Amino acid sequence: MRRIALLLLPLSLLAAQPARAADLSPESVLQALTELGRLNGTALACGQKEVVARIKGLVIQRAPKTRQYGEAFEGATQNAFLERSRQGGTCPAAPELARKAEALAEQLPPASADAVAR
Repeated sequence: MRRIALLLLPLSLLAAQPARAADLSPESVLQALTELGRLNGTALACGQKEVVARIKGLVIQRAPKTRQYGEAFEGATQNAFLERSRQGGTCPAAPELARKAEALAEQLPPASADAVAR
């Protein structure tokens, strides 16, 4: 049941908050991808494979395909993974990480928008 709720969460969030590609700047997209990378690194370090897969799917689907954006996401992922591995402690709950990722994905252009990448 928990798995179904985790899979349905993206659909409910997408329906609740339409993306506004016209309001996006390259800086806001870079910031969202950096935050998504941090969440991804945390989920990796915590062994939350479903969250990692969802975040990567969001990035592949929504992020403009540029070197700058890819490096920002990967760098933030690595830094968060290393930080979480060093610090240890309690991991955030997977549904909470998934909610944060979905909210951040709303700050990326819709899948068909390429304007921000240029």
